[in-house]
Amino acid sequence: MKTLLCALGLLATACTTVTVRDVERQFRTDLEATWLRIPDPKNLDPARAANAPNVLRETEKLAVEQVARQGGKRSRTADYSRALLACCYLAQGDTAAARTTMEGIKTLRQDELTRENAVIYATSHAVDVCHGVKARAALDRMLAGELTVEEFVPRWGYYVGINLPPPTSVHREKLAKLAASRIRSSCFDTDQAEQGRTELRRLVAEYIYNEAASLLVMLPPPRAGPTGEIERWLATVAVGSFVTYSYLMPDILAYPLTAAQKQWQREQITPVYERAKEASSHFLSPARRRAIEKGGLRVKDLRNNEDAYRALYAALLRAETDVIGWISTR
Repeated sequence: MKTLLCALGLLATACTTVTVRDVERQFRTDLEATWLRIPDPKNLDPARAANAPNVLRETEKLAVEQVARQGGKRSRTADYSRALLACCYLAQGDTAAARTTMEGIKTLRQDELTRENAVIYATSHAVDVCHGVKARAALDRMLAGELTVEEFVPRWGYYVGINLPPPTSVHREKLAKLAASRIRSSCFDTDQAEQGRTELRRLVAEYIYNEAASLLVMLPPPRAGPTGEIERWLATVAVGSFVTYSYLMPDILAYPLTAAQKQWQREQITPVYERAKEASSHFLSPARRRAIEKGGLRVKDLRNNEDAYRALYAALLRAETDVIGWISTR
């Protein structure tokens, strides 16, 4: 009898074991109640939902269980499960948790570019975009005196070119103090402080741009069925990232630009926005995109995601116009 009970217990456990497909299906269900948000100057995060943080919670629970079952081992399946969990955290606005979840995942090996790998790599870049946005907000607080340089450097210094050794290194504290001293002397204690501040903003903006461009490159193609919602959501983040970028563009451009420099900038940026428009095919048909391109769009209630998809595309078109405008008027 005891053996039979054990066998039944094992059978019940097996029947209730969470699979990756369960997580994907729940993601699709939860996404229906997740309101897409368009990035704006008050919140540049392209992934955080309008009704965050209480979104994708059931998906999160299943993903946590699935990741726990991997027992810390490294495999494509384990990394894919972690990517799905990181997407939940990004939609909730918790970029720190998303970044921790994706730690150690290598995005440079593209020898086997399966659909799962593409999701992993795209998610990794999405995390870096969103955490870069948090770094920009921290930089603004530091420059405004609301965050000390000593607090900024160890947590956010990486985004302005400061590469500190791991916390276990005996040299970390000394190097952090040296970096803080350099920031203070270039951004606070000099007549050229504004130039130093501009350089830090440029470094963060370029980091965000590079990760957004990588996200576009790694974005998986559209996919039908429950699993396709992952790709669709990542596409909204990719498109939103270039709405975000339009607000950061002034931080990147030198002033003034020569005619040749303006032409070069336009040649660099135009194909990127074209690719972002193509990425919108994940959530909008060609006919709907053409209609928006012809007449613009005003949407009052973004809690309807079908309207929000159109609003996001309209915001992308405005972002492209703004970016070209910044280049042309420098």
